[in-house]
Amino acid sequence: MLPFIVNLGIAILGLISSNIQMASINSTLNQMLLALPITIVIFNG
Repeated sequence: MLPFIVNLGIAILGLISSNIQMASINSTLNQMLLALPITIVIFNG
């Protein structure tokens, strides 16, 4: 359940930062979003 909550939170932050159009935050969040599936697999694995 926790990885889902983290995923949801990061997705919301991504929407906010894209609305503000802050490129550096967006790129950081995108890297975190790419790493999340791997992290979830490790936690659930």
